[in-house]
Amino acid sequence: MKKANRMDISSRIKKEMSEGIVRAIFEDAGYRVIDSGIEKFIREISVLTINEYKSLNYPDPMNSLPDFIIMDRDQKRETSR
Repeated sequence: MKKANRMDISSRIKKEMSEGIVRAIFEDAGYRVIDSGIEKFIREISVLTINEYKSLNYPDPMNSLPDFIIMDRDQKRETSR
């Protein structure tokens, strides 16, 4: 399978680990963490090249969803990238 313009495995592992660490820190502090990035809703995106992804023409607001929605115990919302 061709890997052109896809995230290399090292970068992908770092991304997944970083997201896991951020999630653990917030959850340990008592916050509710909700996944909200586009790749969490449309999992197939992770196997596309950048050109294939762009050809899908998702609207800009969908492309700029935060990775997490963080809510405190009072259910107030804050976003994190």
